[in-house]
Amino acid sequence: MLPQQRSDYAADLTGDGRVEDQLGNIEGAIAGQLADNQHIDEILAADRAPMMIELVTDDAALREDAAVGVRWVDGDDAGDQLGAVLHDGTVKSNPVTPTPAKASARLPLFAAADGSRLLLDHYQVELAPDGAGGFVGQLDGTIVAADAVTEMGPQLIQMIRNTTPPSMIRWFDTNRDGTITLEELAASPLIKSLASPDVEVGVPANDMKDHLSIGFMFTAAPCSDDTCTRPTPAPSCFDRVRNGDESDVDCGGSCGACPGGSACNTASDCDVHACDGGVCRAPSCSDAIRDGFEIDVDCGDGCAPCVDGAHCTDDVDCQSNHCGDDGHGNSVCVAPR
Repeated sequence: MLPQQRSDYAADLTGDGRVEDQLGNIEGAIAGQLADNQHIDEILAADRAPMMIELVTDDAALREDAAVGVRWVDGDDAGDQLGAVLHDGTVKSNPVTPTPAKASARLPLFAAADGSRLLLDHYQVELAPDGAGGFVGQLDGTIVAADAVTEMGPQLIQMIRNTTPPSMIRWFDTNRDGTITLEELAASPLIKSLASPDVEVGVPANDMKDHLSIGFMFTAAPCSDDTCTRPTPAPSCFDRVRNGDESDVDCGGSCGACPGGSACNTASDCDVHACDGGVCRAPSCSDAIRDGFEIDVDCGDGCAPCVDGAHCTDDVDCQSNHCGDDGHGNSVCVAPR
């Protein structure tokens, strides 16, 4: 379960009496302004290299043990083992210390995008029994703030391209060339605010904040083998896996049309209705289709300005250099008055 605000699944990472979870601010802002990921369960169920919790204890009943080991495992990437205490069925790892405990976590942060692998610089885990032999858990930690755009940016760009209306694309495509780069994301006031460091861990000489706090909840069921093999779920158009009759991941076939550069079998697999040698043709300013970041058909971002009557978001979209109201609440290019 991903947080939607700072206080959802937070811990006091610094010992100052306040909880920290900047991930909640990021997820809440993205869900409110851009797109909420409604398919987290499908994405996690389809992952054939699931994230796991490894618990080492002498108490087979999982009730009492003064010294246990707990480790977050991300597919084939095992994190550092944490020292912990098992009491009355609940596991608590030692609090964050100046010695970092590292791990990684692949989280489906953004709708219509692959999971982001966050490299946790410090982490801690709490587990509470769920009454069915497993646990409800919470992981809290930090990532280096300077790495936030690198770790989350490519997937955020995927989401923007796949789900965001053109008016919001302007927040990021500042040079209006029809492409969003990591540099443009990093320069965005919205991203600067969300990726602003909020904690300092360890004992720094200058007490400067340089980490982002991360917190999320999860459920863990016991498994009988080292790989925790699970049944393969039914194909879905939202699980970030190429399955069913899809020509590429979550698109083509009976799913939605694929963007340019995706694999295709027929023209109908592509949003530009053109499949060339098994690849969807890239968006063009002359294909008579509104595609890419175009504001209207073959005009706007990266293409020529739009003629009068075409949709627009601001004056620069229009040949007339004037974006106005058509009298029905729609923003269209109009002749200057």
